[in-house]
Amino acid sequence: MNKRRPRLLLVIADNHPVFLQGLENVLRAHSDIEIVAKCTNGLAAMAAIREYAPDVAMVDIAMPGFNGLDILATVTAERLPTRVMFLTAGVAGAEIRDAIAGGARGLLFKNSSADDIARSVRKVAAGRYEFPKDLAEAVRKRRTQGHKILQWPGQRLTPREREVTRLAIKGLSNREIGQHMGLTEGTIKIHLHNIYKKLNISNRTALTALMMG
Repeated sequence: MNKRRPRLLLVIADNHPVFLQGLENVLRAHSDIEIVAKCTNGLAAMAAIREYAPDVAMVDIAMPGFNGLDILATVTAERLPTRVMFLTAGVAGAEIRDAIAGGARGLLFKNSSADDIARSVRKVAAGRYEFPKDLAEAVRKRRTQGHKILQWPGQRLTPREREVTRLAIKGLSNREIGQHMGLTEGTIKIHLHNIYKKLNISNRTALTALMMG
């Protein structure tokens, strides 16, 4: 007799009810995923995580008040078994840094396809990581290099490139970096191009993940 595949328990949280309902509809079409709670705020999501001990919590990183990063920090502090992954419409460099440093298992954009969402949940539940391609490569490099990653980029970047990098991962625009350093916006673009080439990455998201400690 064939055994039924155990269901993957999932908590979902987003402060936009229409999106939350759509997410629930998408995931309920997959028989191996059981949504044990859908929450419109972080405190409710945290309570559900404590109550149901789901395999995965998929939460909006930027909910007002008790947000996704707060949930991640609490899950980590309480040593709960739930793996936390984030939903986002767009994410800032500081949020990426905090998410990875805090132990997030994944980051998924809200415009992802239904199949990609379900696949990502399964992947995280299985103990793997799910990040956008460029960010995933930076995360992989960071895990491989360990703490040496902090010295590694410095061996490749000039002092001026390190300053551009420092300001870029703080979230400053090219124009703001240029104003801060007394350089033109075009010069900053050139510096960033050279930085990406030296570090074998392609954008600020990957740069933030690679350089954060």
